Amino acid sequence: GGQESAFLSPDGDPMLTELSQYEPHLNGPWRRLFSSNVDGLSYAGLVSALRGYEGPTVLLVGAVPPPAASYATDDGAGISGGSARRTATIGYYTATAWRESGKYYGNENCFLFTPSGGDDSKQEEEAVQVFGPMSKASVPTPTKSTRPTNYQFCHSTIAAAIVSDGRKPGQRPDDSNVGARGKAIVQVPPGLGVGDSRGIGPRLHITESLEGCRALPCDDTFADGPLLPPFFGDNPAHSFDVDVMEAWGVGGSERIQKALAARKRDRSFKEASRKRNAEVDKTQFLDHFRSDIVNTKAFSHARHTSGRVDHCELESDGSMLSHLD
Repeated sequence: GGQESAFLSPDGDPMLTELSQYEPHLNGPWRRLFSSNVDGLSYAGLVSALRGYEGPTVLLVGAVPPPAASYATDDGAGISGGSARRTATIGYYTATAWRESGKYYGNENCFLFTPSGGDDSKQEEEAVQVFGPMSKASVPTPTKSTRPTNYQFCHSTIAAAIVSDGRKPGQRPDDSNVGARGKAIVQVPPGLGVGDSRGIGPRLHITESLEGCRALPCDDTFADGPLLPPFFGDNPAHSFDVDVMEAWGVGGSERIQKALAARKRDRSFKEASRKRNAEVDKTQFLDHFRSDIVNTKAFSHARHTSGRVDHCELESDGSMLSHLD
């Protein structure tokens, strides 16, 4: 109860059944971590739900053509996300915990997937198409040292998305690369990304605005195949807007509970860090305020003449001193 999904049916969902056969971690219960239909459609909300959760997750994205595009269509019924436009589902499973970083991370225990049958004129035998890492493919691949390792990233720049991380707006994640001059080197664009096509960008890119996102048909990390269905039409940029999205914790009940406990500890630690930073900022502000006021002639004059009727003379060094007749 209370685990409704805009993407999955609780009773014998064929996509869920096939995914469970493909990846053992997808067997057993799923725990909803975020739903835009419940929590609001927000990149910051999604990142907040994922951050600190130390377990396998599934990200489900409902993609719609950008409204200004000539190929956008409003025929057909999409999933329940508040839009009359047709909605395509893009999914990503990863065994790597999400964290803020200015570079890629992760391992080959992950894959992209989409439901089959996006083309109404074609009936697919499989309910889901999986695009796994090419490093796990049975066909000949490059040597291990040259296999692509750009699996995923989460790089937030908006204040709302990083406030719970204990950092100040604009401050780089701790694990970013650092250049010779001590400056963080950010290798990825803002947002959440999966896969990498060198010279082009992420295979799947969720922007912080949830608009102008992208889903390429190929990259250097995962197997080739379209992530957007044919009804998107002539879409050379492979762009889309997010209409609805969900994040789920998987891996079995025990693994999920441990990951939720880790997220709770992470949030408590970062909330304490945020409060300490706020207290330090407040103290520094008051110190500067007092320093500026104390150094003014008017405050010094009032301090030295409080309760007296004597007159004051301005000394050559600029300070106010009291003199008795």
